[in-house]
Amino acid sequence: MFLGSTLEPLQRWAPSDHGDNYWLDIISTIADKVDVVVAPIVGTPSKRCPLPMVAALPSNIERWGNLAWKLESNYVIKNILFTRAYRWIERTAKDLRIDQIHFIENYGPIQKALSRINVAKSITQTHYDPRYPFYDAILRTSLEPFDAIVTGSQHLALRLRERCTTKVIRSIPWAVSFDRLNNEPTNGKANSKARFGLKADSKVVLWSGFISVAAEERELNLCLKLAKQLVGEIRNLEFVFAFKRHWNNLARAKYKQLEGPGIHIMPLQSRAEFLELVRASDLLFSPCLNKEAIIGVPLTWLECMALGVPIVTTNVPALDEVISNNRNGILLSDLKQAPEVLCQLLHDPADIERLSIGARNTIRSKFGIERAADAYLSLWSSIVR
Repeated sequence: MFLGSTLEPLQRWAPSDHGDNYWLDIISTIADKVDVVVAPIVGTPSKRCPLPMVAALPSNIERWGNLAWKLESNYVIKNILFTRAYRWIERTAKDLRIDQIHFIENYGPIQKALSRINVAKSITQTHYDPRYPFYDAILRTSLEPFDAIVTGSQHLALRLRERCTTKVIRSIPWAVSFDRLNNEPTNGKANSKARFGLKADSKVVLWSGFISVAAEERELNLCLKLAKQLVGEIRNLEFVFAFKRHWNNLARAKYKQLEGPGIHIMPLQSRAEFLELVRASDLLFSPCLNKEAIIGVPLTWLECMALGVPIVTTNVPALDEVISNNRNGILLSDLKQAPEVLCQLLHDPADIERLSIGARNTIRSKFGIERAADAYLSLWSSIVR
């Protein structure tokens, strides 16, 4: 059984407008090998879904409109949701004779109650961000009842082994379905540029709020400042700041007024629209300023690389597990290097093409969805009671 409050693509069995499709791809890949039950915490499952779907838990979270994104990512709200979910999970696991429960997100220390449910349990923990008081203690308590923890990077797996008592901690990075990406409609780079009002001969640098773990307001402000500098120095350069969900209101209210020659603020309506914008871009520039965090490479970055758009970012822990500096992207040792590095790249299309080929090859050889699905199946087989 898969369980989580961000299973929108699975509930509708269709690509989500904003959320990632990773779990949809994983379950599609393993569906002929195991019996799968999907248990969304919020939302309404679709009758079109070919998998057994357990009715969503009672919740008013969807009525809270644009606040929902904050609530779903807030530990307090997650604990409230889990409080309502626990007995339901216990009863459903028993009634359906579930062998394995996999949580796709962490609901906080209240998860300790899961120790009473005698079913193999695993959880995906995607990041480590010790900016908050008692973070380590809270994280350790929330992960204690699980037989296995899955991380998105070896760096994070090592950190959790130092802090948690769980014996099985395994790194299974995000992965990409090439079939899905290749099936996305595309009209060519020139037409994609035209759709977004970009010049056909422009050089396009993208920043994106679709990277919800890595992208914060201070990163956005820094990139806006750099964009203003570079558009005045590089001919035909256009910076595009693409926003999703909760960033949309922020963009309209605060940043839309900062548009100017070569700088575009784009609140997008769907993930498909975002992927088309990626195809119109030459680089994704997304620096990470929190060097204490371990985020792993976000799924959005892997999709950009699969589509041949190299990443330029700062060298924080775990990113080098995917990005090889100057081979398939750029890892800046110091953010002060950014203007010079971007100028050099944008003046050398052959260098961008070299990184683009390296990015595609890296994702195709190491980060395909089949590899990730097989790794999960192997893990679950080893812990089933």
